[in-house]
Order: sequence, then C-alpha cells, then structure tokens
Amino acid sequence: NFPPRPDLTIGTYHSRTFTHPTLTRDELQWVKNHPTMAIGYYERPPFMYTDPATGEPAGIAIDLFKQASVHLGIEFTFEKNADSMPPAQYVNSPDSPDAILGMRYLKNRTDLEGMQLTKPYISSAFGFVGRRDRTYAMTEWLTVAIPAFSNGTRQFIRTNYPSFEPIDFQTQDECLEAVRDGKTDLAIMDIYTSSFMLSRYRYSDLMPISATITPQEYCLGVSDKLDPVFVSIINKTLLTIPI
Repeated sequence: NFPPRPDLTIGTYHSRTFTHPTLTRDELQWVKNHPTMAIGYYERPPFMYTDPATGEPAGIAIDLFKQASVHLGIEFTFEKNADSMPPAQYVNSPDSPDAILGMRYLKNRTDLEGMQLTKPYISSAFGFVGRRDRTYAMTEWLTVAIPAFSNGTRQFIRTNYPSFEPIDFQTQDECLEAVRDGKTDLAIMDIYTSSFMLSRYRYSDLMPISATITPQEYCLGVSDKLDPVFVSIINKTLLTIPI
C-alpha cells in the first residue's frame, strides 16, 4: 500500500537478503549454455525506460531483472523496442531479443500466438487520464488513446468498457498529448506511469480519473522458439526476489 513514488526503484525497497532458485539438472544446463541473454523493453517509465542522464536502461523492471541476473549467473542486457512492431513479432524477429519486458499478464489473451508468458513480476493498476476542465461519465461513448500494438490494453477496453473507442498512438507521451489537444477524450495507462508523466509541467492540465483504477500485472513475454525451460527458470527466480 505504498503511495505512488515514481522515483523509487527495486533497489530502494528490496531486501538485501535473498535465496537462490532451486533448479533442475536441465535448467542448470540451460543456464550454463546461455551465459548472456538480451531482453527487450518498452519505454514505460517508471517500470522501464532509458535514463536521459546516462542513456542506460533504468526502472523497476530493469532493476528486478538485474537482480535475477545475479541470482542465476546469466548476464542480462537490455535493448529498447521502439514500439515499431507487435510483441509476438518482435520476439520472433531474427534481429530482436527472444524476450521482452512489459507484457500485460491477462488471462485468455488472444494475441499471444508465438509467445509464452512468465508469471507476473509486479502488480499495479490501470487508470484513465483526462482533462481537468471537464467531467466524464464512464458509460458514455468516449475515445481513448492507447499505445500502438498494445493488444492487451485493447482487449481490456473491449471487455470492460465496450462503449469506448480505442485509438492508437505510438508512445505514452503521444497518448497524453492527444488528450491535452482534444484528439481523444481519455488516455489509459498504468497508474505509476501516469503519475510519473503527469508530474511534468506540460501536463498540468491533465489529471487521473481515479474511479477507473483496475488491477493489472506485468510479466516477461518469451518467444515460442525459446526452450520452455527458460520460462520455468524465470518463474522460479522471481519467487526468490522479494517485492
């Protein structure tokens, strides 16, 4: 129940004591055969983003998998996905990593052909963002900005807000700009992301619509071409990292 603090990272509030995962013989062999591995990530602050001061990947999810790297002895490196292709296509592209952070863990997802999902590594919530100078009736027909290729978000809206019309924009910033400029009625994003982004002065005319908060979880998306043993390894490792 800690309050939204986008400046926090996993290293800030994680315990320094941890145990190592108990792996099977096959899992240990897989780790031995894969001393390094690249993982893709979206620009979704504060969970994962490129630190403008250093140019390096940063954020809660990045810190979490850096700890997983210590636990396993696998050196994880992180490559930014420019939101230019759907996640399943991304992890199955020969020029991209075989796994990507920031997948929304939703039961019965319909867009996972070619992908496996690990267990969730962090819990948060969905929330809408709107303008301060108007009121919203969530049963009305409203347009809502979502990040391009965010099929999990689209499925969430279709299931929970069937009267809403999702409209794609390339980035989270573009989603907020669409609301600010009147191109859409609302934007939808993680509440920690919106807290992080609304703290910027240029979004002072926007506000979270707190009544719409809905729990959600994030996980690692993994290509089907990767041995399922890797998913088992990650699931066991996540259990050893207290959040």
